[in-house]
Parts: sequence; C-alpha cells; structure tokens
Amino acid sequence: MPKVSVVLTSYNHEKYIGRSIESVLKQTYTDYELIIVDDCSTDNSLQIIESYDDERIVTIRNERNIRHEGFYNAIKRAKGKYLAVHHSDDVWEREKLEKQVAFLDENEKCAAVFTLVTIIDENEEPYKDTNHYYYKIFDQRNRTRFEWLNRFFYYGNCLCHPSALIRKEYYEECELFDYGYAQTPDFLKWIKVCLKYDIHILQEKLVKFRVFNNESNTSGFRPVVIIRGQFEYFNILKRFLTIQTPADFIEIFPQAREYYINNEMVIEYALAMVCLEQHTQDIHKLFGLNLLLELVNDKEKALKIKVLYNFTYMDLIKESGRHDIFKCISEDLKLNTYLYLNFSNGYTEEYKISEFIVSQTMFSDYSVLFDIKSFKEEKSIDKQVINLRFDPIEGQASRCKILHVETDGNYQGISYKNATSEHDGYDLFLTTDPIYELLGDFREATYIKIEFKLERIKQHEIFELFNAKGLQHLNEIAQKNSEITQKNTEIEQKNTEIEQKNTEIEQKNTEINRFLESRSWKITRLLRDCNRIIKRFK
Repeated sequence: MPKVSVVLTSYNHEKYIGRSIESVLKQTYTDYELIIVDDCSTDNSLQIIESYDDERIVTIRNERNIRHEGFYNAIKRAKGKYLAVHHSDDVWEREKLEKQVAFLDENEKCAAVFTLVTIIDENEEPYKDTNHYYYKIFDQRNRTRFEWLNRFFYYGNCLCHPSALIRKEYYEECELFDYGYAQTPDFLKWIKVCLKYDIHILQEKLVKFRVFNNESNTSGFRPVVIIRGQFEYFNILKRFLTIQTPADFIEIFPQAREYYINNEMVIEYALAMVCLEQHTQDIHKLFGLNLLLELVNDKEKALKIKVLYNFTYMDLIKESGRHDIFKCISEDLKLNTYLYLNFSNGYTEEYKISEFIVSQTMFSDYSVLFDIKSFKEEKSIDKQVINLRFDPIEGQASRCKILHVETDGNYQGISYKNATSEHDGYDLFLTTDPIYELLGDFREATYIKIEFKLERIKQHEIFELFNAKGLQHLNEIAQKNSEITQKNTEIEQKNTEIEQKNTEIEQKNTEINRFLESRSWKITRLLRDCNRIIKRFK
C-alpha cells in the first residue's frame, strides 16, 4: 500500500498536463500512487494522460463536469497515509514529496505541511508582474495555528493548495468535504484544520504555480470569481463560531480580551465586536451585525450580553446605522468623528467617544452630539473632565469650519491645534488628523453638541493648495527680497556719507599736522630761551 496518494485534477490543460504528470513521476520519493481525475476535458488532455504507462497511475474520467465532487471521490478511494494535491497546470520540484514526507514523519502533531512557491507564466518563466495578487501572496512565514486563524480571518487565503501534503485521516476528522464552494474550498479546509491542529511551511520553493495572462486560473481576478468569492467568504466566517473556549478565542483575537468578564465570554458577541472593528471589511461588518441580531432575539443570550456587556437591542439599532454596508450613502457624506476626554492624564484612545454621522443637508453640514455622561457611567469614571479635543475626521485632509459648540446649553469656544491656515473661511487641514481644542469649563458637562461644515480635500487639490501656498510664499519672499534690497541701498548710501565724512576728517587732520609742523621750530626756540632764563636765576 503506498504511503502517499497524489490526486491530480485535470481539465482542458493539454499544453501543460504532460509536464505536470512528469514532475510527479520524477520525484525522488517513489512510494506513492498518482490518481489523475480528468473532469470531462474537451481537448486532448485524456489522450495525453493515457499515454503514460506507469503502474502507479490510476486514471479517472468523469462523464460530465462535476468539479470538486470528482476530487472528493478520488480522495475517498486514495490508499495513502498522506495526501498530496496537484493541478494539471502546475509543476513540482523533484524533492518536494521527499522533504514533506520526512517532515510529517518527524512531526506527528502537525496536520499538514506546505512549501513556498515559484510563480511562473504560461511559458514556465518567472512571473514578472510584481503588482499581481499572486506575485508574493504565498511567501509566508510560519505561524501558530492561532496566528494562522487570525490571518485567515482578516486577509483570506495565503496557502498554495498544490503545495500541501496533509494527513488523510484529517479529511474525515475535520470534515473537509464541503460542497458549493467554487473559489474557496481549500481556504475553508485550512481554517477547519487550524481550528484543531498546527500546520507548517517548508521554507523552500518546491512548487511552480502557473498564472495565466487572461486570468483563467480557477481563482483568477475575474468579476464572477470576485462576486462568488464574497458569498463564500461570508459563509466561511461562520467557522469561527466553532472556537471552543474563551482562551482559544483570545489567542486568535488578543484584542477581544476586554470581552472576557468575570471568567465569562459570549463568543458570538466577542466575534461580532471583532467583525465591527474600524479596519475590517464590509463583509465582516455584515456578519457581525447578523450575529448581534441573532443574539438580541435569543432571550437567554440577550440577557447574558446585557448583564456582561450592557448591550441591548437599542445598541444594535444604533450600530446598524453606523455601517453603510450596502453603500446607500456617498462616502463623501459620511464621517466618523471623535471626542477625546482628558481626565488629567492627557488624551488617550481609552477615553475616546466615537460617533458616526451623515451630512444633514446632503452637502457638507454636520451635527454631532457626544454623550459624556453615559460614557463616564459606562467606564465607571468619577473624575471631572479637564479638557476636550474634537477630531472631525480621520485619515483625510479637509477644510473645516466650526459653526456652534455647546455643552448643557452653554456656548463654548474652540481653537484649532494643527490647521495649516485659513482658506475661504475654513480652517485648512493638510494633515490627515485634524484636531480642535475646545475652550471652556467642562468639569460638569453631560453632553457636547458641535455643528460644523467639512469638505474633504482630494489628493490633486492638496497639490494645488501646496502650489498656491508655494506661489504665495514665493511672492512673500520676493517682497522681502525687495525690502532687503532697498535697505541695502540705504545702507550703501549711509556708508558713502560716512566715507565722505571720514575723508573730510582726514583732510582736517592733515591740515592740523601741517600747521603743527610749520610752527614746531618756533616752539623749540622758545623752549631753549626758557631754559636759559631758568639757569640764570639758579
């Protein structure tokens, strides 16, 4: 009985199927069977497959195109302890199986081993499009199973199916036979495996993965693939509900530790909150809202999340209005605004109130109300607010104009902290993090209401504004240079006058010297006469 079963799937790849088969037959490891499943090819693929005379080859011809059903049928009849997957357009390096079998033999707790991959084009040359999705997606480091699940959740698949060697017993144990998934069946497999076992990637490129110029790969970047893939990914997210313990959940999502309260966690709620994080995709947010909807309609669980997290159906109603999953409103009219509260320790993410708002006039007018009292009660804060900071938008340059600020009915002042300048009556923020400092006494404030106008600045506008400000700056420099030139002229004139005065002084000194020289003999004679008279009197 062979130790390894290789299942090679074939469909209309007459140009490449021979090279794919030969890369298996030339393996340095030889204890395997090669099950080739031709999915009713309409070209000469079957004839090429049948031209190989090797007792290790088992050929299965599907009478109609049944895709993954044929693949699963081949797996069920496979005899090997280990199962390798191969595709009719890819190529293996000669030592692939040998190195992978050795690894699984030595690491009994590892469920599957993968390899790094060389991306090739239709002519088996190194792929040159560095911007293509596949160019580096399979260049992955090793991770724990928890880290892999985190990576899968946020970013999708990054493991190469034809590089895998998996223990066949886990196909049954992990229920890896799934139907209805055309784009992501292998991705679903890796999630199911990692929910129970570790995997490993040999850090050697032992597989050549072919990418076609017309995106005709099964997972090629085509509209139908993208649309179908989103549907499948939404359903794959359900697998994360099978995480068994809070400890495992926190290992996968460390930020979810805050939902572990009094040694309890409602995993569905924690997963929903993870899905609704700011940086997740819309498909995560839809999944998260669905989870919350199911929770608030389950009496027992609804009570549980109210007690643990103070979350009710009213919070769901608010949350469902924050996430425009179906793109009902133009992105230009939506804002995530933030109020930071300083309780004497500065501004931190811990003390931040966020509010999602939509323009009230469908132009650029906004109004936001921050409930400070409820925030302090929720956080069990009994300190007084020292200062408040308002961030009207994050991640984009903008023009902003504050129209009205009030706390508990009292008008408050405001000043910008990092605006570049004022422009057409707006505070101009060329930074992506506009900040306003609120001025006033907020120690007893229960709410703050801010009305403002805001316009996002597009990238090309930033350059134009920089150019305009640059031109203005150059004009200011030119004016300064003109003033400096004028001052220099005045200084030169003064220097000329000083030089003239110095010349006049020198002339006077010369005249004095000449006068003294002309009178010096008379003075000398007078001194001699004086000396003689003195001597006589002595």
